[in-house]
Amino acid sequence: MGSVKLEELRPCSPTRRGDEKILEVEKVYQRLREWDPPTYNLLVKRFEFFVGVVEDLAVELTRAANLICDMVRQSILPNYRLEEGLVVITAGAFGDLSYMTYRPRYAPGTKPSAAYEGLNKFLIARDYRDINFGSGPDPEDPNNA
Repeated sequence: MGSVKLEELRPCSPTRRGDEKILEVEKVYQRLREWDPPTYNLLVKRFEFFVGVVEDLAVELTRAANLICDMVRQSILPNYRLEEGLVVITAGAFGDLSYMTYRPRYAPGTKPSAAYEGLNKFLIARDYRDINFGSGPDPEDPNNA
C-alpha cells in the first residue's frame, strides 16, 4: 500500500475569514500557466483527494472526542457531558447551499487502540466509517494501482 505523508498536506493552510479561522486547501489547479487538460485533471483530482482527507480527519477527531467522552462516562464520571450530548460537526455548504450536522461515532465495541491506526490505514478505513466525505487511498499513488 502506498503512503500519504503528513508533509503532503502542506497545500492546506490556516486562513482567516472575518473572525473565523479556517483550514483551506490550495486550489493548485488554478495556477496553470497554460491550458493542459491532463495536468489540469490530475491537479483537480489531487485537490479533491486532499479536501476529502482534511474533511474526514476533522470527522475522525469528532468521532474520537465522542469515544473519549464514552470512556470517561464508563470509568470515571457517569454523567460526563450528558447534558451537552455528543460532540457534533457541521459540514457544508453543499451544492444546494444546505449544511448538515453529524454525530460521528465508532462502531460499538471499538477499542481505543483500534479506533485510529495512522493516516494510511485511516484512508482505507474511512470508507467503512459512519460518515465520510472522501474515499480510499491516494488514487495517484502508483502503489495503489
